[in-house]
Amino acid sequence: MYNEIENWYEPADELGEFTLVAEMTRWESGFLCGLLKKFKPKKILEVGVAGGGTSVIIRKALEMLGLSQTLHFSGDLSEEYYRKKGSGLATGYQYDVACEKKAIERGNHTLYTGKYLPEYIDKVGGDIDFLILDTVHSAPGELLDLLIVLPYLSESAVIVFHDLATDHQNNFRQSVSINKCLFDCLDGQKYFNVCGNDADADMLYGYSDIGAAVISNRDDCIRDLFSMLGLPWAYMPSDRELQIYQEKYAAAYDSKYIELFELLVKVQKHTWKINSLEGRKNLISDFKKGTLEKKAYLYGNGKRGKNLYHYIKLIGGKIDGWVVSDGHRVEEQQDGLPIYTLSELGELDEEKLIIVASTFADVIENIEKSGIDYCLPNPFIIGQMLQYENV
Repeated sequence: MYNEIENWYEPADELGEFTLVAEMTRWESGFLCGLLKKFKPKKILEVGVAGGGTSVIIRKALEMLGLSQTLHFSGDLSEEYYRKKGSGLATGYQYDVACEKKAIERGNHTLYTGKYLPEYIDKVGGDIDFLILDTVHSAPGELLDLLIVLPYLSESAVIVFHDLATDHQNNFRQSVSINKCLFDCLDGQKYFNVCGNDADADMLYGYSDIGAAVISNRDDCIRDLFSMLGLPWAYMPSDRELQIYQEKYAAAYDSKYIELFELLVKVQKHTWKINSLEGRKNLISDFKKGTLEKKAYLYGNGKRGKNLYHYIKLIGGKIDGWVVSDGHRVEEQQDGLPIYTLSELGELDEEKLIIVASTFADVIENIEKSGIDYCLPNPFIIGQMLQYENV
């Protein structure tokens, strides 16, 4: 069973009249402060800052614990407070406001914004004994960051994961479960308050949205975390971001893990290209573009070909004619477009593309012999095409 932490609410309550907009509820920040009270860290790294409300509470807790010399680093990719873009409010702005209003002392706090974690982790340095991961919550998200910071953690470091239950609380935002996966995956001591009488009213049946772990077997942890990159990703990082992370991994981990990372990135890009909404839009756009750039001909004018023809018209593409195998032409036209045999099409002096709708095994072999460019619609396009079965 999990170890439980006695929530400590005084730091947030002591802030009193200072208007604080934190990304954690009172119960969640009470759990976080309870961890600070128990473990008394010397070096904290907070990844994910938003408006800085949690940073303020952490600083207040450190002051009340007599830990004013504790090093506290915070980092966020966004330079602007993401909830109020265009307002001029900077990420972490509440920390400065709290200092100006004397709600907290500035202390040993350093904020990094506008950079990925691997770009500033060396400035933070090693011996981090308290890590808070609270960023996008969607794969690969915090998994990428945990692999970056793992070599910089002390042997007994506490890793805090926020938003463990967001999938259940926000039905409009699914697939935000990477922190839950990480929390469950790590081998070691776990801290999680299953249910408390003082739980927030908005907690689902008192189920906590925050937990912490202390890793006991780091080697197995590394293996399992790299393997977890095989989970379906909810978003696709840019090539630049992936390169920055991979270069940092290469400096810290065995080459077998870097090879696995490269392989899984290829797998994720393949899956993303086919299954994501953005990827599907791109597939349709690319397919349409292919029909417009050259003279496009549909190979196969049976039921399957007719379905694909109607789909191409729907997405704004074009077809310049039909193609059938030599000796199989019955009519001269279909849907107002000419029907060519493969040999006849090869004699046309134009840049052309054959879109293959036929499923006969010898079709590709014959097209390749003709030397004409061809394409096979990908499985997603085929699925879209089949919607026109009865057209």
